Amino acid sequence: MANVEPNVLGPWYAGVDYSKPAEELSPQHVFSMSDMRVGEGGEVAQRDGFARYISSAIGSVGVTALGKHKFSATSSSVYAVAGAVFYEDMSGTWTSRKPGSGVTMSDDDNSHWSLVDANGTLCGHNGKAGDTIIKWTAAAGNVAALSMGSSSVTRAKYWEWWDGRLWACNSNEGNDQANYSDDTDITAWAANDYFFIGEELTGVKSFGRRSLALHGENGITLIRTTGNATIPYSKEGASARGAISHRSIVNVRGSQDANVQLFIREDGIYAFSGGEAQKISQALDGGRFWSNVQKSALANDSFAIVHGERDEAWFFVPYGAGTANRIIIYDYARGIWFGPYVGNGATATWNFASVIDRIPHVGGYDGYVLKLDDNSRKNDEDDSAIPAEFITSAPTPLGIDVTNRWMFAMHSFDIAGNYDVSVSHFGQRTPSETVTVNQGGGYDAIETAFRIASSKIAGEDLMATVATKMSGYDSSIQFRYLNQTASETFTIRRVAAMYKPKGRRTLRGAGVI
Repeated sequence: MANVEPNVLGPWYAGVDYSKPAEELSPQHVFSMSDMRVGEGGEVAQRDGFARYISSAIGSVGVTALGKHKFSATSSSVYAVAGAVFYEDMSGTWTSRKPGSGVTMSDDDNSHWSLVDANGTLCGHNGKAGDTIIKWTAAAGNVAALSMGSSSVTRAKYWEWWDGRLWACNSNEGNDQANYSDDTDITAWAANDYFFIGEELTGVKSFGRRSLALHGENGITLIRTTGNATIPYSKEGASARGAISHRSIVNVRGSQDANVQLFIREDGIYAFSGGEAQKISQALDGGRFWSNVQKSALANDSFAIVHGERDEAWFFVPYGAGTANRIIIYDYARGIWFGPYVGNGATATWNFASVIDRIPHVGGYDGYVLKLDDNSRKNDEDDSAIPAEFITSAPTPLGIDVTNRWMFAMHSFDIAGNYDVSVSHFGQRTPSETVTVNQGGGYDAIETAFRIASSKIAGEDLMATVATKMSGYDSSIQFRYLNQTASETFTIRRVAAMYKPKGRRTLRGAGVI
């Protein structure tokens, strides 16, 4: 067709960008999305579903710790803390491992437990006065009190295992203090074995084998090994920006740096590789995302996990509320963002997360533990649909001063089943129009507006293309894709919006050139 040109949007290798107007984004950017992810081929696909890890709740209380602990090469077990009890998963049943005496645990949703693997023994505390510093030494056994030797530490908010020692930070001895155990005995703690950082400790995380990162809001202090048995460590300042949430600090591999820590601050998400920490979440800035994050709730309610199989860091943030209700995803291998993921009903807020058997899991305020990477493609509780959608960018193919007549669009998608996808197109001067795309499952299907142009024997996991009519005159165009049906999915590869240039706009009026 003469004079008809394509404006191709996608593949969306650049991820989502909430910080700019749609017209200023590239064709490889997504303008906004919900419950969708960007695949390695730049495709935008509906996320997997939520499913209960165990069908019953631990109780009508919040989950304040969750993980899988490895006691030895042949013994490991899933655990959780909910209310005032430490639980173990025993063949699909949550079983209390809190003894009848000797261990005190409070029922407090806001006192999250910091638990670490100390060479086969799970150790830690929640920082709450009166609660017991615990250890767990064997599957099917009870937790017990951890002896702190001659140290006077009775509580500590943040714990880490590094350089063969157990570290207890932000304790009753000082909120700016990091105490450490003997290098051969986690029950031997000398009263004078500690470091100060000069401000309240907000988090601690190992930074490779030779460094420990102590975070304060106004800086990161590195503890380094010296190789000297008499003075085993040195201390040095490394960054003027540190995490405000201990639970948001995660270690990932960098493209050039072997060690990279990601963490949350009030103005966004930062990366630390040994020098000054740098902000990496500029794409989330502004009124369409980060401005709606509750800054006052970030210190207590935000947290993060690393989905290593996908090279993703998942950040749980309180969006428009005081509890974590959005998951925003950073693909650290590609340096792009996507999401957020949004829960539904009782699963809409989360309190603790962990990666168990390479799958992200999360504990809610309702006592349930959920798998967040299940292929059922349903939300939990009522098996409701995932309202997945995304909106493309709207780059102007010939500039903002040229009006185009939009003719039709070619949508490329993965054949995933006989599922419908709602497709809308719109612009500043173009009224929105919506049609339904049936993905066909590899078979010809006739809908109200079009017919899928794919072979009847195409089969699953192939890409098909379908055309939809368009109308309107504008310099640019956007598309919105939506599916709200339970147990259905969709994957969009790209769209080519076909247009005819109609001419450059002029400003009419006397005295105007």
